[in-house]
Amino acid sequence: MILLVMLYALLIFVSSEQDITNVNEESFAADVRVFGCKSPEYVKINSGQGIINCTFPPSFKAVFWYDVFTNNSDPPVLRYDSMSGRKSGEGYIKGDYDVTTNGSLVIKKVTLEHEKSFKVICIEENDNVEVYTSSVVVLIESPTSQLFIGTCSGPICYQHLTETTGLSCFFNGTKPARNVFWQPKLSYSHNPNSVQSKIVENANGTFNSIATLELTHSKTNLLSFWVCKSYWFHPDDYGKIGILVDFSDYDSIKSRYIAQNTTAEIDKPHKLRCSYSYQLNVWKKIKDGTAVFLGLHAFGSVIKNEVYKDISFTNTGDIEFSSIKVTHEGLYICLHPEVTTVKIKGVYVEVLGN
Repeated sequence: MILLVMLYALLIFVSSEQDITNVNEESFAADVRVFGCKSPEYVKINSGQGIINCTFPPSFKAVFWYDVFTNNSDPPVLRYDSMSGRKSGEGYIKGDYDVTTNGSLVIKKVTLEHEKSFKVICIEENDNVEVYTSSVVVLIESPTSQLFIGTCSGPICYQHLTETTGLSCFFNGTKPARNVFWQPKLSYSHNPNSVQSKIVENANGTFNSIATLELTHSKTNLLSFWVCKSYWFHPDDYGKIGILVDFSDYDSIKSRYIAQNTTAEIDKPHKLRCSYSYQLNVWKKIKDGTAVFLGLHAFGSVIKNEVYKDISFTNTGDIEFSSIKVTHEGLYICLHPEVTTVKIKGVYVEVLGN
């Protein structure tokens, strides 16, 4: 390989007498070297070009890029003379590779075949020769590659449970596989029956990551908030989605709420406040012996039952009526968590002027 490099160097730099026998071949570590190439380097498939980012001395003379790391007899896929701007090599001629002005290799169209180690030989201004390597990791993500809890993509999901059931969190169609796991968000979230995770490889080389959480219906611990998180070793790749699990029903509510009465004038706006300084409120209305879900406010997000289009929720979790109607009369229930329990507040709205 040394003789081959000397031949290329002599062809490019015929005006100089170079000694390239002192080749220091080692992998680049970003935290201990000033110059070299990022490794690992992450490039996305089907997203246009990818770049193996390198930092060479500002006055380097040439770089020789190799995409076959173990075979020293193969010619470089790309040669770049920074002094003349001349580019050559089979990979460059075929349109597979290009190079930036600072010597970084450009992969014109990323495929799975590019997941390997690349090597670059840099001829510096003082005729020293340095060799650096970079391991390329090809990322695959489909347009739907994101966290889901069931069919909900969040950021907050809601599910009312009347019996023991399993919740599944998915992150599908990615490479590398994501780690997916469940965590309780609040201290009153009760212990699950089981928590399991698995990763399934697809035929196209991508992976589906699944985490399941089994919860048992509770008559006492009425709200449980869980967060499904995904991560892997890439520091910029992190996601999360939350779900509020509601175990409350009419029987568990009727003996526990603290009731108060309020009046509202017909055809006038009105507001119901649950409590102060709570990050999570769930509103229901008692109707024909049933606790009907109206909506919730959780950590800045709102989920609303779209059947009730004449009410809205503020960013603090209050209910707002734009115009009170006769049908708005009735008992409203707000559930909100405290440190170790769930408080229940009941407000009976009497409509005046009907």
